[in-house]
Amino acid sequence: MPNVLTSWKEIAHYLGKGVRTVQRWEAEFGLPVRRPKSKSHHAVLALPEELDAWVRSQTTDRGSQLDNLLREPSTLGAENATLRTENASLRADIASLRGEATTLRRENASLRRQLAQASQSQTSASTPTPTPAPTVGFDSVA
Repeated sequence: MPNVLTSWKEIAHYLGKGVRTVQRWEAEFGLPVRRPKSKSHHAVLALPEELDAWVRSQTTDRGSQLDNLLREPSTLGAENATLRTENASLRADIASLRGEATTLRRENASLRRQLAQASQSQTSASTPTPTPAPTVGFDSVA
């Protein structure tokens, strides 16, 4: 076992993960990786003892974010199945509500037409028919 790991590839191999995963763990969870004071921003160093201690601290803390990432696939599968069932139920509810909304829109339009017709017939019945004004006769001068 080497005393110092000197690349992302070595660190990833030591932890049994991919390079991108250990880089993400450094950024998101504080994986103890050191960067030497050099012009290269890509050079990294890690001590196996520090990595081991970090992994232990992450896996023994029940509320840690790393534990959430490492949950059992069966737990995630069961949660996924529950969510899919709930999603299907919600979609059925939405379809039913859309149908009810369409029915209510049709009823609303029908009631508006009936109201307009009733209003028109009431207006024409209550308006008196104008009577022609009497004509005044003029004697014609012949």
